[in-house]
Amino acid sequence: KWACQIAGVRKTLHTRNIILGDTKTANILIDEATDNSKVIGFGGGNIEEWISPNLYSSAEGDLWVPERTEKGLADD
Repeated sequence: KWACQIAGVRKTLHTRNIILGDTKTANILIDEATDNSKVIGFGGGNIEEWISPNLYSSAEGDLWVPERTEKGLADD
């Protein structure tokens, strides 16, 4: 559920030419009342150890991160 919500946020941002760049578990909040995820941390950073430097600040780079983020959410 959370992964789909996060993917939806990323898709919406990309249609507006906004690159998230820093989708990591520390930038995902879970609302305990609704069990919905919220994406925070729009500071324009990149997770340097997660994506290739030539993909920083790109929509393609944003798409590299979800698998690692989803694993982190599952582990938390």
